[in-house]
Amino acid sequence: KDFDGFPVLYQKLHSLGNGNFSVSFNSSILSSGFDSTIYTIEITGEISGYGSPGIETYVLQLLATPTSSNLHDYDNPTQTITQVTQYYNELINITVSYFPISSPTFLLHNAILSYSWDYGSGFNIGEDPINPGYYSFEINTSAAPTTGTYSIDISIELENYTRSTVKRAFMLRNCFTSLNDTSTLYHVSIDGWIH
Repeated sequence: KDFDGFPVLYQKLHSLGNGNFSVSFNSSILSSGFDSTIYTIEITGEISGYGSPGIETYVLQLLATPTSSNLHDYDNPTQTITQVTQYYNELINITVSYFPISSPTFLLHNAILSYSWDYGSGFNIGEDPINPGYYSFEINTSAAPTTGTYSIDISIELENYTRSTVKRAFMLRNCFTSLNDTSTLYHVSIDGWIH
């Protein structure tokens, strides 16, 4: 039974002889949510000529599979990145992988990603259609008032797997500019005019 007491599965016990019985089932037919779920298992039986032994109840805590996530370079998804830097007023493309800790190369599909930073957020972001197993989104840095360091919180989840969260700082740098095809500083006298 689930937490609310509704039956979710019926199974017959198999006799092993001498009054011993056994049953097994695949836990994938149940849900662990995003952390864990409690189920109760009730066992009852009868045989003609003997009294009913009553119901034996056991608690089953079904745990979600532990996960982790990484940030990647969108143009080269196999490359993990630890730092994000971009010029102010440019887009930042962030790509995330989501995987069981026990199998880091096994990317999870059909998860949902959400993010928030100081000047925006995004929700219900699905899998990247070009790079299956990766989840991508863009941040418009022009939403920030100026250059500097900002923080982004990313959360990704899939039923029966733990929710993975990443908190990362990213740096917005001054825009690269040039005057007359050079980026060096021009010293102009006080009498000069710029058109």
